[in-house]
Amino acid sequence: MLQAHVLAVLAAIATTEDPSAIRDARVAAYRRVPVALRGPVRTRVTRAVSDAIFVTRHGGDEAHVHRLAYLAVIGREPPPGDEVAAVRAAFDEARAARPERERPSTARALIVGIVMLAMPIAIAAWWLWPHDPYAALSEALPPSRGAYVEGGRPDPGTAAQRAVFEARLPAFTIALDRWRASRDPNARAAVDAEREEMLRAARGALGADTVSFLDAVLTQSIAVVEGGVDRHAAESHVRSVDALDAAIQGEGLAYYVDAEVLTERATGASRVYLSSFTVENVAIYEAEGRTVRALRLRRLDRLNFARAVLGFTRPQVRDALVLGERVEEHLVQAIVPALASDGVLALAGDDDLALRDETARVAAMGVRDEAPRWLGGDGASATELGAIFARRHALFVAWSERLSERGIVLREPDGYVLDLEPYAALTSALAAHERRELEALTTSLEDEGHQRTYRAIEARFLASIERHEVQHRLDYLMGTLGTLSPRLEAMVGPLRMGDVVNLLAERSNAELSAYLSELARDATLVRANLALLLRHVFDRRLWGTAECHAALVILEGLADRLAITHGPLVVARRIDRAEAARIHAAITARADDDVQREARTLWEELYQRPLPALRSGARASDDTP
Repeated sequence: MLQAHVLAVLAAIATTEDPSAIRDARVAAYRRVPVALRGPVRTRVTRAVSDAIFVTRHGGDEAHVHRLAYLAVIGREPPPGDEVAAVRAAFDEARAARPERERPSTARALIVGIVMLAMPIAIAAWWLWPHDPYAALSEALPPSRGAYVEGGRPDPGTAAQRAVFEARLPAFTIALDRWRASRDPNARAAVDAEREEMLRAARGALGADTVSFLDAVLTQSIAVVEGGVDRHAAESHVRSVDALDAAIQGEGLAYYVDAEVLTERATGASRVYLSSFTVENVAIYEAEGRTVRALRLRRLDRLNFARAVLGFTRPQVRDALVLGERVEEHLVQAIVPALASDGVLALAGDDDLALRDETARVAAMGVRDEAPRWLGGDGASATELGAIFARRHALFVAWSERLSERGIVLREPDGYVLDLEPYAALTSALAAHERRELEALTTSLEDEGHQRTYRAIEARFLASIERHEVQHRLDYLMGTLGTLSPRLEAMVGPLRMGDVVNLLAERSNAELSAYLSELARDATLVRANLALLLRHVFDRRLWGTAECHAALVILEGLADRLAITHGPLVVARRIDRAEAARIHAAITARADDDVQREARTLWEELYQRPLPALRSGARASDDTP
């Protein structure tokens, strides 16, 4: 019985030809396994794959490795592991000979489960019936074609509509970049072919306006790569992409396209990155008669570039954008582990480990003090969830250190859900008790209570990041950023130097307004947001960025407002991290409501106007920009 489920999982992955679809196939296969059997099945699959990967030089071919594992589980002697075609033929033959045994019936699963659990039939049937173990992580809002006006979840549309953005757009982007790199005529022909294929698919799935704007974006992208681009042409390209997104929104579809144009200084050559997202939620905000949409996005394509930010917008883009997977990574790697009773908030910096570790401890204490306010006073559930993630993090740190001795870089999980199977080949670096603990931690996160706790935390942070990006949009619309504080100007220079725009000054001023407005609008996240700002100050790699300059002005400005005596944070062109840590500790020792009040006063002092009152749940007007 158990073996039948193991074989079903192995077969599902072994028959997935597209490497980019392996993860989805794996998740779907485990969802078909009864809950009570999922742990033992996962353990046996992981061990079989771990053994199989060492008998072939094609360890990167997951489908091939799973075919080898399948043959080993049924006790059939496989061909030599490096003979991919022979292994496939043996697998196909073996699978054809046992189709039913590979697909266990739910009735058999119920009978065995009842015996194993010794529970009443009704409870066992509910418990064993296959279902998504992480269903409580997702909010089941009904899709709406009116989401971009009323808020909510847009319509995912048809499979053909999704394919335009999930498959055809990435294929065009890859072909375009290959041509940029090679300038081969055949590569250019491939670009034209992908463009035509995408437009053909779009004409069969999308409205005429959307297809027209899509055609313009593709044509402009080719022109940018072909002839290079100046700043104004790049901005024009971004506006064309924004017009495409407006057309998609006009159809009420849950898709978003972003474009980034990068130009090499030495050669002037340009490359275009087009990426696609699903829109998980639309929130409508209103301030002083202006409405702004905030879109929560999740990456749809599988291209190997990403933004290292939690959210973004631009003057030429009409919406505030929040990147759901980046927020999730920030939470599971930094914020949630800090909620453990002895948790720390990860900070960079290795020249003074004692200072770094003490500051990380103080920052985590501040976050833990706020957590009950996020959960209606339930601090215990936050502590329990934090302990799971802190321990998972510690296991991966130890695992990574051992593997680094072999020249292997191990990436820490960036999501709530951890699929252990891709790590199967590396588990030899873990002791047996560590493997069992990691499996137990993974299983414990299937608990609905933990998922509800995580969702409540995530919702709080998503809303705060939405307000951050909405403030950027309001600043662009209201002309707030024409004023630069003397303290910031001393760091980055004036907004304009003759006819030249100082881009660093512009970005630093924008981040200063947005981060400070976050502190001013939500007293329940004051310490968490201060901790995030501190990470920009402590990480030497981030020195000189807009976020770092904003953090320095905020720390010094709040210290002044709260009458905290302090020295300069920048001395001889270097940040005094010890002084930054001291200021941070002194600010977090104050009441959150006091810090919130002084943050508002500081924002209004810097920008010489009242901070706009922000209301969520509004309805987008027809002229929403």
